[in-house]
Amino acid sequence: MQNPTTGEFMNNVVPQFTAGQTVTYRLDPTLTATGQGQGSPALVLLEDCLPLYQVYESSSQGGTALTPEVVQMGAPDDAEIACAANQQYIRFNLGERAPGAAITPILVAAEIIETARNGVYTNQVLASSPIDGSPANLRDDDVQVQLVVPTGIKVAKTVNKPIIEVNPDGVENPRTVLWSVFFANVDSPQNVSNVDVIDVLPANGVNESDFEGSLVFDSATPVAGDNIRILYTATPSAELVVAPGDASNGASGSTVWCDAISGAVVSGNGTAADCPTANDEVTGLRFQRPGAFTPATPFQVDIAMTPVGNAGGDVYNNVTAGRADGVTQGVGPAIRRVEIISSSVGDRVWEDVNGDGLQSEGEPGIAGFPVRLVGTDLDGNPVSLETVTDENGAYAFENLASGEYQVIFDPNGLDSNTTFTTQHAGDDTTIDSDAEQTTGATQTFTLAPDSADPTLDAGLVIDRDFDMVLDKRYIGATELTDDNTSTVTYELDVINNGTAEGTYDLVDALDFGGDVEIGDVAVENITPGEVETNPAYDGIGDTTIVSGATLPGETTHTYRVTIDVTVATTITVEEAECTTTTTETGGGFLNEAELTVDGVTVTDKACGDIEVPPTDGGTPPGGATPPTGGLAITGGTMVGIGVSLAALALGLVLTLRRRRLDETV
Repeated sequence: MQNPTTGEFMNNVVPQFTAGQTVTYRLDPTLTATGQGQGSPALVLLEDCLPLYQVYESSSQGGTALTPEVVQMGAPDDAEIACAANQQYIRFNLGERAPGAAITPILVAAEIIETARNGVYTNQVLASSPIDGSPANLRDDDVQVQLVVPTGIKVAKTVNKPIIEVNPDGVENPRTVLWSVFFANVDSPQNVSNVDVIDVLPANGVNESDFEGSLVFDSATPVAGDNIRILYTATPSAELVVAPGDASNGASGSTVWCDAISGAVVSGNGTAADCPTANDEVTGLRFQRPGAFTPATPFQVDIAMTPVGNAGGDVYNNVTAGRADGVTQGVGPAIRRVEIISSSVGDRVWEDVNGDGLQSEGEPGIAGFPVRLVGTDLDGNPVSLETVTDENGAYAFENLASGEYQVIFDPNGLDSNTTFTTQHAGDDTTIDSDAEQTTGATQTFTLAPDSADPTLDAGLVIDRDFDMVLDKRYIGATELTDDNTSTVTYELDVINNGTAEGTYDLVDALDFGGDVEIGDVAVENITPGEVETNPAYDGIGDTTIVSGATLPGETTHTYRVTIDVTVATTITVEEAECTTTTTETGGGFLNEAELTVDGVTVTDKACGDIEVPPTDGGTPPGGATPPTGGLAITGGTMVGIGVSLAALALGLVLTLRRRRLDETV
């Protein structure tokens, strides 16, 4: 314990303190091991039971704030040390420590409350570790402090847990706050009676309270003393005056005090309509005990409240003051603060470009990837949260209570070209991938109070071997009928020579030469036969065959287009041929297709000469020899996206003809 006069820490004397002072204790744990456990790191816990009338204020280790794992009134069920219900219990989890390694001392500051009584009180501490099975009396220590307090009327306030974990929206069993209000006659010789105490409940922006969400009054219960009457008010918190003797709290004052929720007015200038009608409307409480109040008279009222939708860093300040007949001055205010702590989990989803399972410099993040967090918090509340990564591939789950959790990188975010990289490659957990390669789930992990785990990430291996090629073929045309009609057929192949899946859009425009009337047009997918085509396709007004079609790697989609045509007798031989001039907009049965992948478009053409029908004189227009119907002018090269173009195995003449067509169209 630190000597309040010299500042030295000592354990062989009993220093004196008084109410309102802060006592600083130094805890010096050590871990040693012999035999089988020697040298193996082991968990170290410290339990501290503060003396009566002392409450936790702060703690640090090596100059850095250290948040206890547990702070509450009385020992929890899993405690090894005994700690009475009216004493504050503290537990520190120091994590795994190597035997023999120095452990930096922990400083614990405790406040002596105003209602403390004269006497000598003991602070007891106990250290434990799984590798130490020795009796508790070999692992504990204690120091004593003497309290010398002045006589008088005192008011004080404590809270069962000055540090509590966050209550996110929707939590099934929220963590609650329990403040205790004490009023005491500390050896006062004069006659004291008719105690009157007011408690202003925490409200955001009032008395330095600052929090998100809501803090709802649950109950007020006298737990020590008799004849304590509880009054309620709905007066706005900012207008409440905590001093009972203030005029606003008088019989005709501005604050309306009622004997119950939806009750009757006891004091104040108002009617029953001014009384709170529900718990969440209660802003203040008043405790009145008539009659004599001696040093032997106990007085304690517990106030329970529930925060909902709060966040780490929130602060609740509960303020109390009191008075009694026989004492000229009121006492207080007594303020007791509650702080909210929270934890977080996060990291990133990235592309493992080199496939080594580790985050390498320059490897990019993946935006928009779905991530889930599942598990239970420290009180058994189920947790299920969802988010997506930001533009840098980062994600975070914040405002979490401690507990057992698992991150799941949702496999539904993978496409057919993407897989999770190797899990837990290497020894550096800050740059490896934690996602299991099939489920995307990380290992289950324990999230400590007031902590952050920024190491849970996932690497993705993306197959970018994507090579899509378009090949358009003129199949032929049927012989002209007596009424000069024919059916023209084309086929289009969309070929993926790579291993990665891709999507594409395919359009096909008819650009026939001369006087050709287009009738019915139909398109179908013949390989694999399952791709849905555009039912409105007509080759002229609507040229889209398919949009957003998915093509797996090393796969071909084949489409067949058929057109019913009528060839006018006025068509010329030049118009019927696939070779076009600069003054023609089309020639023969010319057909041009476009394949678009990721914004890049390539084209391919196919054409066949039109059979020219004879005129009444038996010769075609222009007197030239008509083309043979159905001659396929194709050849040349397939047009592709992603790799070099592959040549078709066609004859030299057709190849040259196709090239001439490409140059003149």
